[in-house]
Formats: sequence, structure tokens, C-alpha cells
Amino acid sequence: MTTMASGNPYNLSPQQRRDLQRAMEVYRSVAADAVEQAIEATTKLNETTRAVAENYRRALEPLMAGLQEAALHAQQRIQAAYPPNWPPTLKLDLHLLEEIGSADGIPIVYVPRAEIVQELVAATTAQERFEVIDARGDDIAEDCENALSAATHADLNDGPDLTVAAIKTYRDGHYEAAQTLAVAVCDTYLKAMFSTNGSKYSKIRESLEAKIEEHDVLYDALHIALPLGPAIRFLEEWHGDGATNAPSQLNRHVTSHFATRGHLHRLNATIAIMLASSLSVALNAISNASGTP
Repeated sequence: MTTMASGNPYNLSPQQRRDLQRAMEVYRSVAADAVEQAIEATTKLNETTRAVAENYRRALEPLMAGLQEAALHAQQRIQAAYPPNWPPTLKLDLHLLEEIGSADGIPIVYVPRAEIVQELVAATTAQERFEVIDARGDDIAEDCENALSAATHADLNDGPDLTVAAIKTYRDGHYEAAQTLAVAVCDTYLKAMFSTNGSKYSKIRESLEAKIEEHDVLYDALHIALPLGPAIRFLEEWHGDGATNAPSQLNRHVTSHFATRGHLHRLNATIAIMLASSLSVALNAISNASGTP
């Protein structure tokens, strides 16, 4: 058996060992050069990357300033379209606003004041919003009366004056009478503006929905279409099937044909004077837009 020497485990000849040593030296030299070149290339790449990034930054800087200015201008245009009772900081969420108006039946345009609008938007359920309305009834009555100063068109006839009378009755604590009068004003408005040839209330609702759909310009959507939304809930169908089936929220048919204290009360009266006031101003805008004197 051949025994490998401890200093030469592979039994290399002197020449082989010299060749191996030279190869290792060449390898170390090449490796060192490769590492140095890699470091140099990485440094150059980093410098190139930084230069490209700086060039992009300089090129985009005026564009970004323009975009920021455009975004600010767009936000200002949106806020300029807000109804006068909305806080300027209100986040424009049309889906939520339509839910409050059309689904909950709560007017939110022209009345109430900005801080109450903010509370209504911040509430997460219809019940929470009704609690806000109930708690702020006195302030809302004041807001309604103030808003009516903008309802001056002749097409409104006695509607604004009768709404003021309903508000006074509300402030005197006669909520049933205030609700009944405000509902009569709303009923008169809707039949005058949206009924043709004595059409049924279901047809009036359809006309309302069509009127809302035709206003896709933001200003008109907020000032005309959105305030009409609560009237759809107000005209929810009910055919006198008894108290168990009567809508609990403000309803034209229940107020007019099934008067009970379960329906005629402070909360519904508050919503009724809100609706009469909001419709007065919205229909005033529609009449002005139509060009009628």
C-alpha cells in the first residue's frame, strides 16, 4: 500500500507542486482583479443610477408642482359646488350622502347647519342619525327658518310662508300640527312640480327619480338632485293596511290618512320641517334654472 507523505498528501512531483502554486497565484490575482472591477462597476452603476434619478427628479419637479396645483384647484372647484350649509372640510362621498337622503329620508342639503351635517355624516347607522336629529331639533328649526330666506320664486306660491308657520308651530311644541302642515306643503310641492294630469304618487316617485338621474353635473347633483332624494322615502307606498304595516319614518300617506301619535311626533315633525324647507330652496333653484319669472 502506498503511504502519502504528510507534506505532500497527493504525492505530487516537485514540478507539479510548482505548477499548482503558480496556478493558485494566478487565480488569486485574477480573483482580486475581478473583485476590484466589480466594486468599480458597482460604484459606477450607483453613480449612474443617482444621476438618472436626479435627472428624473429635475424633469418631474415642475410637473409635480403643476399636478399639485391642479389637484388643489380641483378640490377648490368641488368645494365651491357644496351647498351653503355644508362644512368645507366635508369629504365628498356621494354614496353615503345618497344613503342619508334617499334611504334614511333625512334632508341634508340647505338644512341643517354645517356642524349637524358633520354629525349626520359621521354617524354609522340610520338610528344614530335619527338620534342626532332628535337631539338638535331646536337648532334645526332655526336653520330651517334661515334657509327659507332663499325661497322667493313665485312658483312656490304660499309654500315658504306655510313652512314658516309649521316651524313656529313646532317651536311652540305642537309637533303633530307642525308635522301635518309641513307634510301638506311637501305634498303640494311634489304634485305641482312632478305630477301630470293627476298622476298617482307612484308616478310622482318615478318622475322624482328621473329628475335626480338627469343631474350628473356636480353642482346640479348637489343642489337639485340630492335634496329631492328624501322625497322618495317620504312617498314610500302604503295603502292603509293597518298600523302594523305603516312606515315608522316620516311618510306622506301615513301622516295624511292614518294619524296616530306613533307617527305624528317630534322626530318626524323635525324631519318634516327639514324636508319642507329643503324642498322650498331646491324647487326655487329649479324654477330659476327653468327661466320662469
